[in-house]
Formats: sequence, structure tokens, C-alpha cells
Amino acid sequence: MIGIDTNVLVRLLVRDDTDQADAALAAIGAYGAAGHRIVLNAINLAELAWVLRSRFGFGKPQILEKLMQLLDQDDVLAVPERALHRAVAAWAEGGAGLADYLIAELNAEYDCAATLTFDREAAKHPACELIS
Repeated sequence: MIGIDTNVLVRLLVRDDTDQADAALAAIGAYGAAGHRIVLNAINLAELAWVLRSRFGFGKPQILEKLMQLLDQDDVLAVPERALHRAVAAWAEGGAGLADYLIAELNAEYDCAATLTFDREAAKHPACELIS
């Protein structure tokens, strides 16, 4: 397996710097040819969503499309897989931020009774509990 920084994901998805995008593709291809999968973790997803929105002006539907493309690739290993898929699905339907859903789902993976929050939108998620 090979881990990649979010800036590599951005280059591949946005191709705002074609030299870096080509270099990233070649490097990942070399690892792929050797049988390695790309590890995509919760921080990658949260940071990628933030960069795509704040730096490139992507809307939520565009970001969701990019995230689902990544999660559905055979050469990508989402870790922890269930939590990341559930968080993206919750974000698709909910009004809180992706990071809020990632936090809730990661906490649920470790059998937390709830994730306490002051965020009313996040508190609508079944794994969260609003502090009032």
C-alpha cells in the first residue's frame, strides 16, 4: 500500500498543475504496477473537500462526485472503509460539514455512545448528541 498527501489528490482531480498531475500519475502508476493500493483516510477526505470548496470553488455536488469516484476505485483502500463511506453518505443528505460526519462515524467505529456537539445540524446524525 502507498499513502498519498491530499495535495497529490488535488493535482490528480483538478489538474491545475499539469506537470505535478503527470508526475503524480506516474508515481502512483509505478506503485500500482507493483501491486500497491492507494490508502485514502479520513483526513484526506476532509482536507480534500475543504480545498475543493475553498480554493477551487467546487459546490457540494461536485465534491461528492469526486469523493465517490475515489471511494469506488479498486486501487483505492478507504480506511476505515465503512466509516468513510457512511460519513460521505451522511454528508450527501445532511447539512453539517463532512468533517462533522467523519468525526461521528470514526467515533462510532470505536463504539462511542455518542459524539457530543453544539452543532445543531451535526446533532441530527444518529451518532451525535446535542449539548443544549
